[in-house]
Amino acid sequence: MSSANRSWAARIALLAASVSAVACLPEQQVRRLVVVPREQRAPIAIVDVRVFPATAPDLVLEHQDVLVEGDRIVAVRDTGAPLPPNAARIAGPGRTVLPGLVDAHAHTQITGAPPWHVVQANPAHVLEEALYAGITTMHDLGGRLADGLALKRAVEAGELPGPRLLVAGPFFVAPGGYPESYIARVLPAWLVAFALDPFLRKVRTIDDARRYVDECAEAGVDFIKIAVASTPDSGAVLSPPLVRAVVQAAHARGLPVLAHVDTAAHALVAVDNGVDVLAHGIHSSALSHDEAKAIGMRSVTVVPTLVTFERLYQLRYATVQLSALERETVAADIQRSLLRRPDGYRLDAELLAWLDHLEEHRAARLGPNVARLREAGTRIAVGTDGHGSTASFPAAIHEEMRRLVEAGIPPAEVLLGATLWSAQLVDPTPSFGTVEVGKDADLLLVEGNPLEDIGATANIVEVIARGRRVQRIRP
Repeated sequence: MSSANRSWAARIALLAASVSAVACLPEQQVRRLVVVPREQRAPIAIVDVRVFPATAPDLVLEHQDVLVEGDRIVAVRDTGAPLPPNAARIAGPGRTVLPGLVDAHAHTQITGAPPWHVVQANPAHVLEEALYAGITTMHDLGGRLADGLALKRAVEAGELPGPRLLVAGPFFVAPGGYPESYIARVLPAWLVAFALDPFLRKVRTIDDARRYVDECAEAGVDFIKIAVASTPDSGAVLSPPLVRAVVQAAHARGLPVLAHVDTAAHALVAVDNGVDVLAHGIHSSALSHDEAKAIGMRSVTVVPTLVTFERLYQLRYATVQLSALERETVAADIQRSLLRRPDGYRLDAELLAWLDHLEEHRAARLGPNVARLREAGTRIAVGTDGHGSTASFPAAIHEEMRRLVEAGIPPAEVLLGATLWSAQLVDPTPSFGTVEVGKDADLLLVEGNPLEDIGATANIVEVIARGRRVQRIRP
């Protein structure tokens, strides 16, 4: 047998072994979280409620009735007018209606399990986690192309309960760069070889950039996701000409580009070459006022994902603190694994150095970096990186909002970042993301007033997704 044939034989053997091993990975210990009717027959009336329409940060409507018929909002009006006699009435006093939450950074084909507890991904459960937490739209920022689009179609057809999905498909990356450079340090080599490649398009040339964008656009993606990062620090990074080539090809197809970045330097490369959204904030460097101004001048949106990096910090010290909603939704075995690092488990030395770097810039990440971006006129959207990073989950969106308020953003702007501004990442005039007549009936009803206490967003009374009341199955 020739050396070339032996090489291919070895690859086929590895693939066969990997397929078998992946099939044998344990399944997550999940329970049913939501039930959603295929159709909503009767109108829905939320009566005498406070409304945050998410059309402006300073607009709040008191004593309103919100009426839903079919999958649309048909009235937002002063309470007291006659309601349809067959309407399902929901009491509103003391409560607030806002648009269903929009998670600007999520994943469906990965898990938030730690590297010492490798389990099969469960996309259907991820969707249920999100709906349970009040998320009615998710931006799925990286996965296998066909699988992501199939999942989107299944939700649209009512075959799976879940939020509206906006899908990126595969990451556009530098060969050997993030996320390969990170995943290879935390997962078994056989799993990396089999599971990661379908998630990536490795861009070596300008022709690669154009060809891969064409492939994804023709398949039907909603946006393109690239990595302009070096996690850990030795990872390869897409060069500015290749970033520009991806962006130009995507924009020619009418697709926005979202970029994973780590440092201010990475962020500036991304925005200087036309990227539309930074899919993380500046988390592993401090951000100067001048750098913030340079980013602000580009009219980009930034999605800080503060909780993602806090969870890595907590995981390192075995102090992961899940919220009440996360404890109700995250698979039981994953929850246990987050607090039970096996004796003798050791992380890669370079990865530990990267975690040291994250810790060094923790204070800047949680406060000044975000505040300076806002001061420079940058929109701040809300995303969780749910199931895209260890210990990150959809229900953490409420914790993310709390962290953003602590970083100095007014609650009303945080709510805009979790609704309209996230909805506009793909379409400047979306059919969802606000409480307005004619818009899709994606609504979240909560106890209390999140404009005064952002934590009220987690006090969920009702979730309505495209006009259908979601039955949340409490534990």
